[in-house]
Amino acid sequence: SSDHAPELIKISKIAPKNIFDQVVPILKQWVIKLDKVDALTTFRTKLSNSLKGRTIYKDNNNNEQLLALHEIVKQIDELIQSEEYLLNSKQCFTNAEKHLIMNPNDLNNRIIRHFQHIFSIKNIEGVF
Repeated sequence: SSDHAPELIKISKIAPKNIFDQVVPILKQWVIKLDKVDALTTFRTKLSNSLKGRTIYKDNNNNEQLLALHEIVKQIDELIQSEEYLLNSKQCFTNAEKHLIMNPNDLNNRIIRHFQHIFSIKNIEGVF
C-alpha cells in the first residue's frame, strides 16, 4: 500500500474499471500539495536567510546551508524575548522620567538631574 495514493488503491480493489476516472482529481490534489510544499520550502529558505543575516551569524562561514528548523524556532523565540525586554525597558524609562518630573525635589531625582546636566544627557535612558 502507498501513502501517496490511498484513494487509488482503494478504488482499484473495489471497482478497477473506475480507477482512471479518479486519477485526474487525485493528481490535482497532489499538485496542490506540491505547491504547498514549494511555498513552505521558499518560506523556510527566506526565513533562514534572514536569520543568518543577524549579527550573531555574520562570522559563520556556513552561509549556504539552511538553518535547522529547531534553530529557526529558537532564534525566533530569542527575538521575541529581546523585543519584550526592550519594550519593558522603554516603559521603565518612561515611568522613571515621569517620576523625575513629578518629584523634582527628591534627593535621588536631584542627583540624577545634576548628573544629566553635568554630562549633557538629554533623557533618562542616557543615564544608564
